[in-house]
Amino acid sequence: MKKSMIALLLCMAMVLPLGACGNKESAQTGTAASEESEGGADTADSESSAETEMPEDPYIYAFEYDLTDYVKLCDYKGLEYTTTDTSVTEDEIQSYIDYILESSSTFEQITDRAAADGDTVVIDYTGTIDGKEFSGGSAADYELTLGSGTFIEGFEDGLIGVTPGETVTLDLKFPDDYYNSDYAGKAVKFETTLNYIEGDPVTPEWNDEFAKNLGVEGVETADQLKDYLKENIENDKMASNSYSIQSELLDKVVSQSEIVEYPAEMLQKFVDSVTESVREEMEEAAEQETAETDETAETDETAETKETQTETAADPNAYFQDQYGQSIEDYCKDSVKEMMVICAIAQKEGIEISDEKFDEELETYAQENNMGTAEVLKSQYQTNYLKLSMIYDRVLKKLQEYGTPVKAEETAETETETEAPEK
Repeated sequence: MKKSMIALLLCMAMVLPLGACGNKESAQTGTAASEESEGGADTADSESSAETEMPEDPYIYAFEYDLTDYVKLCDYKGLEYTTTDTSVTEDEIQSYIDYILESSSTFEQITDRAAADGDTVVIDYTGTIDGKEFSGGSAADYELTLGSGTFIEGFEDGLIGVTPGETVTLDLKFPDDYYNSDYAGKAVKFETTLNYIEGDPVTPEWNDEFAKNLGVEGVETADQLKDYLKENIENDKMASNSYSIQSELLDKVVSQSEIVEYPAEMLQKFVDSVTESVREEMEEAAEQETAETDETAETDETAETKETQTETAADPNAYFQDQYGQSIEDYCKDSVKEMMVICAIAQKEGIEISDEKFDEELETYAQENNMGTAEVLKSQYQTNYLKLSMIYDRVLKKLQEYGTPVKAEETAETETETEAPEK
């Protein structure tokens, strides 16, 4: 069974941006002329305007406590951290330019010869059954490699020898075992126009016209586009460097600080929530295992695996220990310790997110981290979760402000010097 990451919803990932992934749309959809299709899957409307009520937050957060008696902080001022060079070289810019040019390449359009087996052709076609067009039976500017077996038998062979600009009618029949029973075994006609044959790729020239046609705001020339790319590369390198710095400082301040006592109720809330998440994962794993076993014959090895799973099935902690190498409580203690240390530093530094200024400060936080607007974040995350995220952000910036930067090469040299000599 493949291990999956449990959705623990713990706040330890707060140092990462709270971002949302964009959707990719395919440039070309499947049609009824194709030999196979995934058809029948239900899809959710990603632009649904239906509002969902935010569930109750199951956690108690460390900033809700006076942590003076709970945490013994290390001396977090002056911690060393490794920094890397974020300057941009001409080679890096050129690599980016080459990538964009290659991504923008098109294909030579061959129109002076007939199509042959193995050619990729661009076609328009309209399919009819009993003289009527049918759903999924038509497409325009469709790329098809002849001989690939993508379409039903006879379609691709029927285009071999056809000259670009020519229109042919393909009298065919859907296979008896066609995936769509509405079309299986039926006669079909495809009126097909071969537009052109794709030749070698054509890479555009790097010039002002190319730069302007990309549609980047404020970019009209190749030089401006180059400056734009340089700025983007530099921003990416700075963001990566900042993340590495904050992760290093976070590891150091947590490992060097001590927890005197865990607030019992807060820790228990996290343990309960993780335990529930583990139960859900166990149920999913059991369902998957049952499905896989139904498809394959049971061997001595699978029987032994099932016996082990049965022994842990009633005990989420045993399951967690088996899968992740530690108990749920120990895992939660490690995670909650990080939150407590960060919040203890916040309290010592006077960093807090008040209810009165929450919306205003959240808007600033969202803009600084390119996460849309405060309203968007509030619709996706719990209020206290967002407060903690902002506290993490401020504390890590404060640690970097107090810290001592050391260049990466200097760190490497120090590590080399401290290594024991070979005997």
